Amino acid sequence: MSKPRPIPAPPTSTPDLGRATSELEALCRRLDAATSLHCSCAELLQCLTTATMATRASLMLVNPATGSLRIAAAFGLAADFVGHDVPSRPRSISDWVMRQSRGLILNGDIKDQRFTGIEGGRNIQSAMSLPVMTAAGPIGVINLARNAPAPVFADSEMDAVGRMLEPLGATLARLQNLALAERIADLDGRRMSGTLFTPGEHEALHFAFGLSHVAGFRPDAVVVERVTHPDGSHSLLVAEACGDDAALPRVAAFTQGLFVATASPERSAAGLVARLNLEIHQRHQGAIAMNLWASHFGKNGELTSCVAGNPAPFWIPSDGSETQRLGNGPRCGAEAQASFDQEHVRLLAGDMLVAVSDGVPNTPDGAGRRFGDRAVIELLETHRREPLDRLTAAITAAALEHAGRIRPAADLVVCAIRFQPSR
Repeated sequence: MSKPRPIPAPPTSTPDLGRATSELEALCRRLDAATSLHCSCAELLQCLTTATMATRASLMLVNPATGSLRIAAAFGLAADFVGHDVPSRPRSISDWVMRQSRGLILNGDIKDQRFTGIEGGRNIQSAMSLPVMTAAGPIGVINLARNAPAPVFADSEMDAVGRMLEPLGATLARLQNLALAERIADLDGRRMSGTLFTPGEHEALHFAFGLSHVAGFRPDAVVVERVTHPDGSHSLLVAEACGDDAALPRVAAFTQGLFVATASPERSAAGLVARLNLEIHQRHQGAIAMNLWASHFGKNGELTSCVAGNPAPFWIPSDGSETQRLGNGPRCGAEAQASFDQEHVRLLAGDMLVAVSDGVPNTPDGAGRRFGDRAVIELLETHRREPLDRLTAAITAAALEHAGRIRPAADLVVCAIRFQPSR
């Protein structure tokens, strides 16, 4: 194990945190999508240690893969600790701070019967631990320590540092989600693999899902993804990248990863699309955009829909009434400040939503005539009572027959969702 960095001489006066607060806020604003999580954590921790005159510090974040706290950055500790999970101990200080979602100051020899694994003081005059909070709860812990003869941490300092950490939580949560999205993109080389929304028909609580996908000659740039939430609801993404062919698979993979990392019942469909729009535009400056449909299906049939460039989904009521279309909006990623609207629909038992990729209605025949929306609607009305795998396959087969080719120019994707509430 490597040696820790030299510890500077301890401070002899209490620091002024006013200037440090504005510096930390400016730093959080500066850290953008091009900044790695590792470098950001190190820079943020350095700002905090300088502001608080700490002689030892660590920033720990919850590892999404394990649920354990992982040391993301450290000061005054051996470098080998960084990047590794900390074994969970029910009576450790950091675990206590996470569970209680509040800060803690320990002075003197730092002996407290509530905790185990403390280093017996080791000439640490004072230690302070605070949770790194987001709107959804704590995502990590900041640990700060001072050596004698430095003054001990005071409650007023803990309150001030807690206020300093308010912008930090949102920044770290964003960077952590981006890191997870990049990891998924690296692992998932094929867009239609590694997803909960696979070809065929599948049933989940309250819903049935169907998908048919015919690969085209263009690079695979289609994403169809579903995230199932603990409350029985589902978030759904249907997306296709448009632009430079060489970059399309990577952009599609990143979009899938970011969607999986950020979709939640609490986040609106329009808010989710706005988040995707910001990250995609920052990376590609409008050269690549996504045609997509993001939606959230509640267990009681509540549907929130945001369409950005994708053909408007079809709503097929179970009572046999006329097929309807949902609204549409601008492409995702084309403009930095694009505005996205969302639509609310209440589904009844048996109602269906069907989304198609742009390649389905735009498939041309030998004379250049489009397959068209009218043909899709006629097929939906003909097959509306059939299982979803048959319905979706019938549409892609008809579009392919219309093209008169073995393989279409662009991907043909049809996905369907039927609301079937549990009795």
